Amino acid sequence: MPDDADQELTTGTDSAGRSVRVLVVDDNEGDYVLVKSLLDYIPLVDYDVRWLPGGEGVSERIADIQPDICLVDYNLTGDTGLDLISSITRMYPLLPSVLLTGESDPMIDVAAMRAGAADFIEKSRFDARVLDRTIRFAVEQKRVEGHLAERAERDDLTGLYNRAGFSERLEQAMGVADRTDRYLGVIFIDLDRFKYVNDSLGHAAGDALLRAVSARIHACCRATDIVARMGGDEFAVIATHMKEPSLSSHLAEKIVASFLEPFEIDGHVVHAGASLGVTTYPVDDGTAEQLLMNADMALYRAKAEGRNRYAMFDRNMETAARMRQQTGSELHSAIEQGDLFLEYQPIVEAASGRVEAVEALVRWDHPEGIRYPDSFIEIAETSNLINRLGEWVLRDACRMAAQRIAAGADPIRVTVNMSAAQLAAPDLVGVVQLVLAETGLPACLLELEITESVMIPNFEGGERVLNRLREIGVSISIDDFGTGYTALQVLHGLPVEKLKIDRTFVWEIDDGERVPPVVKAIVEIGRAFGLRVVAEGVENEAQLACMQALGVDQIQGFHIARPTRAAIFEQWLSENSPARAMVVS
Repeated sequence: MPDDADQELTTGTDSAGRSVRVLVVDDNEGDYVLVKSLLDYIPLVDYDVRWLPGGEGVSERIADIQPDICLVDYNLTGDTGLDLISSITRMYPLLPSVLLTGESDPMIDVAAMRAGAADFIEKSRFDARVLDRTIRFAVEQKRVEGHLAERAERDDLTGLYNRAGFSERLEQAMGVADRTDRYLGVIFIDLDRFKYVNDSLGHAAGDALLRAVSARIHACCRATDIVARMGGDEFAVIATHMKEPSLSSHLAEKIVASFLEPFEIDGHVVHAGASLGVTTYPVDDGTAEQLLMNADMALYRAKAEGRNRYAMFDRNMETAARMRQQTGSELHSAIEQGDLFLEYQPIVEAASGRVEAVEALVRWDHPEGIRYPDSFIEIAETSNLINRLGEWVLRDACRMAAQRIAAGADPIRVTVNMSAAQLAAPDLVGVVQLVLAETGLPACLLELEITESVMIPNFEGGERVLNRLREIGVSISIDDFGTGYTALQVLHGLPVEKLKIDRTFVWEIDDGERVPPVVKAIVEIGRAFGLRVVAEGVENEAQLACMQALGVDQIQGFHIARPTRAAIFEQWLSENSPARAMVVS
């Protein structure tokens, strides 16, 4: 019988010669002796007969004996045999029970079936043949039931438990933890780069990676732990029978460390990190559903902190989760009710100061005050609002730029930020084309900014989308360059025009004397690849002079102008250098 954390009893026996362990639960030891003597005469099957008198704690003691079947007397001290069978069925759903009774009342038969008994035997009809046949039938019936239940609770691809099987075993494991005063840990695991593998190497390679990941997680766990694939690239573990609550974090550390070694998939070396969320029961008390929510909240924290790590659940996460949910609901209403607006920040030529472009930045006119993207963009992504939000920003920015031209102003390219979810949307190119057609803005006056961290994990799929955008005339730039891990061969393959130096590097320049090496490197990379380089976050004269000396092409930052609404931007534009007319082709 398997030594599993949930003490789910199964049978690996049959009538072909393997031992069958029979537990007789009866206050009368004479009945046990009778059963044992009868079964000793059965050929082919080696019956190992054990005995327990009735009383408290019988259900728990069954786990130590690990029988293949229980023969339970109807009249027991304390609870009836029916009560015990009902308890056994609840605690050990794959352990068959047979009721033994000295009465011939047909209602006992009905009650036994309702309690979960596989059969019942009248003691007056005891003989070896009836006893043997009843036991073998009950054991085989449960074996078949267990096999069917097991198939329904298994993931076809990996062979691990699926979500339904995991949830069932979590309920059982919590019951065992309560009865044994032990701890259990629930760990949610999410792969960090699975979509990259699927997009770049194909679905067959993605499936191979999932199988390899399941094997690696399983190798980190003990035999009593339960591993499941919850769907997609999400896995989960129940760490059972823990003497100390800290053991769940130790297992999480072990799993994270195991992902440091790359996977070899179809001849390709694949680096696939993992983010983990951990909760421990009963330290983190609650229902099974609550534990799953706890682990999910901890997983969210791990991803927010940089991925390829684990986070332990704490009660503050519940407050944060409620706030995210509230913000998501409010953001949905804001999009519907027109509570969002755009501000525009000019991007000027470094040498002359001429305005060459303007970046559209979304703001939220919230009842508690203006909110900026860093307070709601991530929530928009996790609440499936990012595509609607992104499309609204794109349409409003393009409308403004087109209206300027219609009013007789010099054309200025407008830049719009693009999120990972938008880049992955199958209809992105179609949406951009539709917006350009509706607003009348020429494609060459639209520039889409993608962050380095967004692009690289999704290089293959993203490259195809960006190439299609370039084909229709839209420009592409990489924002926050220098904060990710772009390989030069990857950069070479992307259809980009500009690199934007991340503002944090520019802010390191105080007096212009010390220039961060990464800034010099980005400028050199831009020159080597024939790309224009933009310095964003320029806030003082020293930083401006430094960027000009390095030869960057464009400047953006508070030293030039703060983001403002369209009308104020137009006023600023009229009072400063005129926008350079761009050739629309």
